[in-house]
Parts: sequence; C-alpha cells; structure tokens
Amino acid sequence: MKDYYQILDIPSSADIEAIKSAYYNLAKKFHPDKNTRNPYYSADKFREIQEAYRILSNEQEKATYDQHFIYLQAQQLRHFTRDRRNVKPRSKPQTPSPQSAEMPQTSAEKFDMFRSAFLKKQKEIHQQYQEEKAKEQRDQKKSFQEAFKRNQAKLREEQAIYTKPVDEVAKAQKRGKQVTIIVVGMLVVWLVIIFLILNDMV
Repeated sequence: MKDYYQILDIPSSADIEAIKSAYYNLAKKFHPDKNTRNPYYSADKFREIQEAYRILSNEQEKATYDQHFIYLQAQQLRHFTRDRRNVKPRSKPQTPSPQSAEMPQTSAEKFDMFRSAFLKKQKEIHQQYQEEKAKEQRDQKKSFQEAFKRNQAKLREEQAIYTKPVDEVAKAQKRGKQVTIIVVGMLVVWLVIIFLILNDMV
C-alpha cells in the first residue's frame, strides 16, 4: 500500500486545508507541462499526487485508508519484532549490549503505540458514524414533522374553503325566511284593511 501522506509530504494528522495546500504546491511542481526535461517521471509523480489527493480529500476513503494503513504498519512492525527476536547470533553468545537489549522493548512499544493509535482511530470512526446516523435520524424526524404540519395546515385551509359556502347558504336561507314572513304579514294587513273598507261600504 502506498503511503499517501509521504507522497504529499504531510503528517497523518493534517487537516483538509493542509492536504489541499500540499496538493496544489506539488501539482504545480510536478506538472508534466512544466517538466519537459523528464516528462515520464513527472507524469508518474503527478498521477501519484492526484491519487493521494483523491483518497485523502474524501473523508470516507481517508478513514478507510487510515484503518488499513495503520493495520499494515502494525503488522509489519510485529513481524519485524518477531524476526528480530528469532535471529540467531552468528558468533559465540555474548552479553547483549544495552542497545540490543532495548531494541525489542522499543519495537514492542512502537507496536503498542501503533495498536493504540489504530484502536483510537477505529473508535473515532465508529463514534463519527454513530453521530452521523443520529443526525440523519433527527433530520428525518424533523422533516416528517414539518411535512405533517404542512399537511395539517393544508387540510384546515380546505375545510375553511368548504365551510364558508355552507355558512353563506345558511345565512341566505335565514334572510329568505325573514323576507317571506314580512311579505306574508304585509299581505295579511292589506287583506284586513280591504275587508274593513268593504264592511263600511255595505
């Protein structure tokens, strides 16, 4: 596996701004159009830089790469430590020097360091995934509530539109009844007056 951090000449803790800055600087430096003396090397180097930037600029691909990279580094360090411990001396056994005595311990410490870094990174990725999942659920719940409120408001508006004509019809019917009563009353009064006039004439 390629060391993309080494290709871009940045530490593994670099943020996205540092990754972009390193990519732009190296892309300008190794662009094939600007390196006509050695175009093949520049083209290969430029492709490596583009590949490194494509992986490290994407959060998901970067997280996956960091997991595999740390795991492979830890495996290589463990094999190196095991091979160092299994090496047989060519000459007669001698008292180990302080440096050789400290070498397995230092390698073991490095392996523990890589292992703890790998577990920490894995925990961070899992926590980030849980946070994103919870955020997505909150967003879905919020969008569902907003849609429900919009539907309720729309239903209330439609009910108001349908209820208004019914109220107007009821009012018109009430006014019609009142007018009918008034007209009938006036007719009765006139009939009474006419009847009285006819009685006086007789």
